[in-house]
Amino acid sequence: MDESSNPKPHSRWGPRILIVLTLAVVVPVGASILYAYSPAENTFYPGCVFNRATGLHCPGCGATRCVHALLHLDFSQALAWNPLFVVMLPFLLYGLARIGFQLWTGRRAPGINWPHWGTKAIIGLVLTFWVARNIPYEPFTLLAPHKLEDRVNQESGVRNQESGVRGQGSGDPRLTPDPDPWIRPPRFPSPRVPESSPGPRRGWSAPGTAPAVALLRQRFPSPGESGRSGRACP
Repeated sequence: MDESSNPKPHSRWGPRILIVLTLAVVVPVGASILYAYSPAENTFYPGCVFNRATGLHCPGCGATRCVHALLHLDFSQALAWNPLFVVMLPFLLYGLARIGFQLWTGRRAPGINWPHWGTKAIIGLVLTFWVARNIPYEPFTLLAPHKLEDRVNQESGVRNQESGVRGQGSGDPRLTPDPDPWIRPPRFPSPRVPESSPGPRRGWSAPGTAPAVALLRQRFPSPGESGRSGRACP
């Protein structure tokens, strides 16, 4: 019998050490960094090569930001970053646990076996998600990575613009958006004539009205002028 068919017990120490280092060092350190530093606000995380080259989203775009949201128990934002990753995460953890058990013990892991059609179903789901999240129309744009606060602000801005247009078209002041309180029209003091003022000077006229005033004086002279000229007022 070939000795290679029966591996020695010490041959499994390599995978065991790797599993221990992963669970004791890599996972805690990586989770701590992801918890403290958001991938949406820091640029030291590795980016997606496909997105940089084509401008489109791959099926894994937003997964790092999704893990950050899950560590903060923000499930709604995690779904906004990558809904497929949230759905597939329990299955990924289950598969990794089975692989770890097999590497640690050298025996086949108990539990539900992966069906023969499972791989084809996963590939079809990933390809469908890949195409759908790059369609620039509602509701497919919800599958692309986005921040919920930005989307809410964008939708509220669109609603404010629509309400402003409706208010201006209908003439209803209740639908007209309020002006910016920091931008106010200039206020000029209105000229006021004091009560003790003797009134406008006799013979004064505004610029450009001299011909009209002269014509009115000829047609309708004052009593003093009519006495001097010998004509009576009509």
